[in-house]
Amino acid sequence: MNDMTRAQTTPPPALTARLARLLPVGSLALGIASAVWMSRKPDRAPLIIGAALFGWVGITLAVVVNRRVARAKDISKRARALRWFALAASQTVVLQALVFPIPFFARALWPLSPQHLPFVVVYVAALIVGLWDPWYEKVAARPAALVALQGFAAFVASLTVLPIVGFTNTHTFIAAGVVVAVGSPLGFWLVGVGRHRLVGSVLCALVMACLVVAGAPLVPPAPLSLEAGTLCVSVVHRQPQGAARRFVAPSELVCHTAIRAPLGLRDQLVHVWSSEGRWLQTVALDVSGGAGTHGFRTWSRLKHPPQGRVSCRVETTLGQLVGVVDADVVP
Repeated sequence: MNDMTRAQTTPPPALTARLARLLPVGSLALGIASAVWMSRKPDRAPLIIGAALFGWVGITLAVVVNRRVARAKDISKRARALRWFALAASQTVVLQALVFPIPFFARALWPLSPQHLPFVVVYVAALIVGLWDPWYEKVAARPAALVALQGFAAFVASLTVLPIVGFTNTHTFIAAGVVVAVGSPLGFWLVGVGRHRLVGSVLCALVMACLVVAGAPLVPPAPLSLEAGTLCVSVVHRQPQGAARRFVAPSELVCHTAIRAPLGLRDQLVHVWSSEGRWLQTVALDVSGGAGTHGFRTWSRLKHPPQGRVSCRVETTLGQLVGVVDADVVP
């Protein structure tokens, strides 16, 4: 009787295998839905900062549990459940940090510049790994790869969230670099083995130091983005006048740009004027966030522009490209 009852209550092996195959698909769908409908209001900033900072604890627990279960000769159902919970918890925290910045980087990357391609490739790869359970499990089995994934998630989350709470772009980039430069070696130290701890710690610190010092132009300036930009001959009531893509010997050109920035942000951008690749002048401009969907309008002037293709690059003070506006000047 007991055997019959057990047979009736235990799912057939084929059904169990089918459910196991469908679980990653369901998790992927849930992750995509959460990325689309996630609230990205300023009051969510503390939660994302928490995910960026405490994600190191999550991945450490996941690695420790995964390692102990893998070493066990007889894996009980309780051990399997504990392993699944540890991996799911760390994966959730990593995903929170990765999916929150998506729309901010999408706006900052449009139109796509070649200098941002390496960042895009890494970001897309990190998202795929975070969303697809089988790949995340494989990464979790390699502590160095999991530390790198968490480090990248913490970096992009910090870049997006800190300006929302009032950090300037420069201070944000430095703070994000410090978070990863400190967190990654700490994560390596907690999950590494033997000599790999020291090597991984030093390598992570050096990579982040180089990125903070010289790698800023490779990273999109999210959450800043160029909402609109044009070259014109004057500005009246903050609106461009005589905008065109071709000018006949103008005495002056004006680069008029509208910058989308989060509420509370006060920062400085630069307009870098050039002609046929030759630098002409750099003008610093103050920017404030929260100007609505039309963005914060600001402009600079170039007296007696030379003939040829004249460009105005909008950049952060660290050299991150926000956008480019150009036009032809003919005699």
